[in-house]
Amino acid sequence: MKFYNQRTFSYISRCMKDAEELLEKNKCKSARFVLKDAKKLLEKDREPSRMLALVYCMEAKIFEKEKKEREARHCWFLAVQEFKKVGDTSSPAYLEAFHKA
Repeated sequence: MKFYNQRTFSYISRCMKDAEELLEKNKCKSARFVLKDAKKLLEKDREPSRMLALVYCMEAKIFEKEKKEREARHCWFLAVQEFKKVGDTSSPAYLEAFHKA
């Protein structure tokens, strides 16, 4: 499992928080844009990461809000796969992703 330095972790956490706030305001396109950079950063490592799984979950929620069911289901599926790679199959986020995938 990958451990990020504090600066990277803070940046990714901030991106997720900003995306969540934008999603609550129904600014889905902006929320996806904010998540894109964090997602690229995490995917570049090619190592299992709980943070990446949470980013996929957030992206799926954005797609659901936009009524894009196919894309949302794909993101839920990616989140489930990432949670399984990390070995985190008991968290509430995993269970939500598993039921929606």
